Amino acid sequence: MFKRVAQVFLCSCLVAGSSHAADDPFVGQWKLVKLTDEMKVTSVGANTYAFDFGGGAETIVLDGTDQRGGAGTTLSVAAVGPNWKVVRKQDGRTLLTATWTLSEDGKALRDHFTQFAPDGSSSTADYLYARKTAGSSFTGTWVGTITPLGAAIVLQVRPHESDGLSVIIPGQPDTTSVVFDGKEISTYDEAARVYAQTPQLGGVDESLVYFVHDLGMRLPLAALFLSRAATELDRRVRSVAYVEKTGILGAPAHHLVGRTDTVDFQVWIADGDQPLPQRIVLTYPGSPGQPQFRAQFSAWNLTPEATESLFTFTAPAGTSKIPFAAALPHYGPAPPRAPVQKGAKP
Repeated sequence: MFKRVAQVFLCSCLVAGSSHAADDPFVGQWKLVKLTDEMKVTSVGANTYAFDFGGGAETIVLDGTDQRGGAGTTLSVAAVGPNWKVVRKQDGRTLLTATWTLSEDGKALRDHFTQFAPDGSSSTADYLYARKTAGSSFTGTWVGTITPLGAAIVLQVRPHESDGLSVIIPGQPDTTSVVFDGKEISTYDEAARVYAQTPQLGGVDESLVYFVHDLGMRLPLAALFLSRAATELDRRVRSVAYVEKTGILGAPAHHLVGRTDTVDFQVWIADGDQPLPQRIVLTYPGSPGQPQFRAQFSAWNLTPEATESLFTFTAPAGTSKIPFAAALPHYGPAPPRAPVQKGAKP
């Protein structure tokens, strides 16, 4: 049931079956901004606390038993030595566990967080919170801040007829742009002052696959730009579950978790008549250190005005053209030379 509900939410925001880039719901301007999570822990009685993770207070006795939580879940909190262990379940199945550790000066809280997919697989991440208001032990208001990729990013996506796409990632101090004009794929790195070009093979879908898989280039959330995005999502996702309705992002949103063969993901989708993604967290459990990509979306523009100049790439003065790395010949070590026999010609 949860998988069906989750797919309805996800597919409603991806809008399956769009056949032209102009119909792609991810066309527009995305702002990847500083992520800030806030949680509050308040003492309300003997060994009893109110926990507010953004979706309203949940009053829990600190004894490790499963107690009624929000959105049809149970929540348990127990003191384990100097730490607190938090467990949330739904219908008896564990959704997440967290171990909280307080710094020696009481000003920082480390959250060792693990989420569980319906098939039992898990992914783990560590979060750091700073104390915002005074309190003793774990009580108080805690704020965790993460800046994705080092700074706020605006990702601009523009369509061009049926086979063009322009993706611009302005940053400080450099800008990366990718342009599909229907004939060529051009990408420019302002920091290195270099650009590369290659013939565009097919429409946007084929070109995106070629750009990422064959050329080995990176493009944030490239799969979401495909016209068959919802179909691809359904094919790749192995499990998905509805966690809760929460207000942690400042407005009501639905929190879902899931996994593919290579990525564990969390997505928050706005409640209401425009169920657009508000936040995405991707974790790569098979990679060293389990790296994460985090993006928070705002300033959605579903009716952008695109000019022809966005799809005309002109190399800036003073830049150099380089080949894509995938086009370079691969030189391996030279095979060992046979020993020269005595008396043989060189």
